[in-house]
Amino acid sequence: MKVSVKWTTQKYDVELDESQPPIVFKTVLYSLSGVSPDRQKLLLKGVQVKDDDEWTKFKGLKDGASFLMMGTVGELPKAPETKPTFIEDLKPGQSATLTRAPVGLTNLGNTCYMNATLQCLRQVREMQAALEADANRKYSQDTIGNVAVALRDLYKQLNAPVPTDDAVPPLAFLAAFRTAYPQFAQQEPRSGQYAQQDAEEAWNQLLTAVKAGVAPPKAGDAASADSSSSLEKLMGVEFTNTTTCDDPAAAAAGEMETTTATSDLRMTCHISAQVNNVQQSIAESLVQKLEKNSAALGRTASYTVKAQVARLPKYLTIHFARFFWRADIKQRVKIRRNVAYSTELDMYKYCTPELQDKLRAKRDGGNAHPDLAADATCNKSGVYELCAVLTHIGASSDSGHYIAWAKDGKDWFKFDDDKVSPVTEADVLKNSGSSADGHIAYLLLYRAKEE
Repeated sequence: MKVSVKWTTQKYDVELDESQPPIVFKTVLYSLSGVSPDRQKLLLKGVQVKDDDEWTKFKGLKDGASFLMMGTVGELPKAPETKPTFIEDLKPGQSATLTRAPVGLTNLGNTCYMNATLQCLRQVREMQAALEADANRKYSQDTIGNVAVALRDLYKQLNAPVPTDDAVPPLAFLAAFRTAYPQFAQQEPRSGQYAQQDAEEAWNQLLTAVKAGVAPPKAGDAASADSSSSLEKLMGVEFTNTTTCDDPAAAAAGEMETTTATSDLRMTCHISAQVNNVQQSIAESLVQKLEKNSAALGRTASYTVKAQVARLPKYLTIHFARFFWRADIKQRVKIRRNVAYSTELDMYKYCTPELQDKLRAKRDGGNAHPDLAADATCNKSGVYELCAVLTHIGASSDSGHYIAWAKDGKDWFKFDDDKVSPVTEADVLKNSGSSADGHIAYLLLYRAKEE
């Protein structure tokens, strides 16, 4: 339903999803006002709305209802919620987590989508190496190239040997990114604040900029060649697609199946009512239906396109297509279905027979197949390990809040803008669509598992 929220001199017209708890609605207000949910006091006809309330208890809630929000931007000092933990009391391995926590990124006004993307893609060390190899490159009139320069400098700050205790504000990078891609500089008409954006779109555009902005390796520079080897090789999945007419009469009339090759920097996985885990989602997404003209039949016919993976990259991105357009409300809405994923993903059964033959050498305990061993940017066994997850909380892709969960060494961290905290592997896997706080995995980043 559509409601309005009055805060100081501002008035926001927003969508309220009654199926979600108030904390989700407060997160939407956070993206509009900058007032974090823990600092919001939300009232409906004088009754305070708490994070875990049921919307049914509010008799005044209806289409067009007016809320009053109180709260200020910023964060006040808080007393610790738990007792201090001393290093000598930690279990083996936990002290490393305490002493080398990664650095966060400052939210510069609805930039959580970008912060989460940047923290996840830090896992692609070879991409950082390629950026650093172009150390002499300066800002120029090339707006796309400037994104790569700004990204190089930002990652250099985040990876400093003596990291700062404060979060890094990605000012230069954000300015370069918005100049190159003006859609990310869109502002809200009412407030004038920068609008929330879709993290998956930012992810794609950032990789596009790196592909175009990183200088090709110099002739004879083997190290540079290995580090860049083109982002498409490092992260791109190659497919063999076979298209067959569903009507047997087409084959009887002499129509042959066709085979094409395609590639993409991610695997987009659709979510149907039959999908319960990432493996099922991948399998469904590799089979598509289309309508096109059949020359043999002289009419439009239904075709099945079956895709198999012809090459696996070192880094595999899984994109859950969780948002779709609803024409009645003119908004992209979210599919909240629980889709489980694990820390290990085996892609063997989705590959072509030719690739399976090559992968089997490593899987059977021997050395990698010579063709795969010669390629530093491919997966040699078909097995991946999870290294980053980008989650979203909220009703639509252009509202709510994005968070990154990334692995640093053997430890997992939650990157909520400037707040970085250690988490367990179990915490990361809870974001499949049914966690209590509303976080749902949107993008998964896997790295080839090294035995």
